[in-house]
Amino acid sequence: MTTIDLALQRLEASRAAIRAELVDLQAPADTSAAGDAAAPAWLTALPLFDTVTRALRLWWRRHPARPVVEVASDAGERALQPLVRKHPLASVALAMAAGAAMVVWRPWRSRVTAAVWAGLGAQLTAGLVKSLLHPGTLSALLGSVSRRPSSNTGTPPS
Repeated sequence: MTTIDLALQRLEASRAAIRAELVDLQAPADTSAAGDAAAPAWLTALPLFDTVTRALRLWWRRHPARPVVEVASDAGERALQPLVRKHPLASVALAMAAGAAMVVWRPWRSRVTAAVWAGLGAQLTAGLVKSLLHPGTLSALLGSVSRRPSSNTGTPPS
């Protein structure tokens, strides 16, 4: 084999790897393999972990605030990324100052904040229950519970 043939083989292997990555990026976001890859092993061993994560993904997919949060997150990342790359120490110092201000100010202890969280908590709970009672969510959850392999293999404990 000549060096040109070897170079062409490496180029084709590189292109195949890029195609495989692009196919993975275009896969649906709620597949269990994508979510479980980032989770620690002890967490995925919990009995209802798959069911709960699937329910949360389905809930977030239909949440009315999702587009706004995604646009704001993307805009914030694009705006802050150049500043953080140019001034990393100043960014860390600013984050530390903001954290210290939060500890001193304690906004979660404010009466106004408590009232807002009380109303928001009821609203979020109602939204979550409504989302879980959606027929598509129920069928997906029941399907994930029935597909989960049993951890009991039938062998007596030693």
